[in-house]
Amino acid sequence: MNNPYRLRSSDLFIRLDDGTNDKPRRIVFLSVEGNETEVDYFRHLDRFGTQLGINAMVRVEVIRRSNNDTRSDPWAVFALLEEMVDLHDNGADVSRFAELLPDGYDIDFVRTFLLDPDQISLAKRQDFLGKMQGRSIDIAYFRFVSECDERDDSFCVLLDKDSSSHSSQQLNEIWQKCREKGYGFYLSSPCFEFWLLLHLCDVQSDYANKIGFIRHNPRISNRHTFLSYEVSRKARHAKRISETVFRKEYLPRIDYAIKQSHAFETDVSSLISSENAGTNIADLVTFLRQ
Repeated sequence: MNNPYRLRSSDLFIRLDDGTNDKPRRIVFLSVEGNETEVDYFRHLDRFGTQLGINAMVRVEVIRRSNNDTRSDPWAVFALLEEMVDLHDNGADVSRFAELLPDGYDIDFVRTFLLDPDQISLAKRQDFLGKMQGRSIDIAYFRFVSECDERDDSFCVLLDKDSSSHSSQQLNEIWQKCREKGYGFYLSSPCFEFWLLLHLCDVQSDYANKIGFIRHNPRISNRHTFLSYEVSRKARHAKRISETVFRKEYLPRIDYAIKQSHAFETDVSSLISSENAGTNIADLVTFLRQ
């Protein structure tokens, strides 16, 4: 199989198959550059979506890389999204996954398992699930494939400007690709922590004399850049955001962050081409509320 299947099925697909009958009408898939802070933030946002005016039938899923995938450049983030789109659009024929099955099982068995499992003995089902356990692609992956055509899903990338490592040309090329394919494109300059800081204080006032530090976000220690340190100091968390911290520091202030963001750069073209601080993540929250 040519596709490397970088998706981390252990949390994404199991969560989609959570055993409830409340199937989402739409899933908004986000491919993000970070594997901790952004993932935590949007997972918590999804959990408390009804409190934020997000339609109860819309679910946010952050696409995770497999544990051994260390690529995090913008094109790798875009490629991860493309993998999800390929699975979503072309995966209904489960025969494409034949080589992933354990010995003794074939595609006909999988189809029956997904569509009419009562035809299979309990012992056989348990044996199949046991053999699938521990593989990088689990049975929830297949169930996702069989059900995704019933939804109106959307696909987005979430990137940092991070001018020290991402060129404007690179970001502009990815933006154009997203526009061509109808994907959402969300960018923070210089990084996602700027969006977090907008929740935590009056940035224009409190950092009036430090906008240059925000724009260039220098590294100030082995653990922190300027922005990550300020967010950590104010919200008292490291890269991981616990549910308790999210509920206290971010959940009640998302609209405040949206309002504040309009005082900074929000236009994608300008975010890419200029060195101004800003973000268009507010547009993503607005989209989720539709």
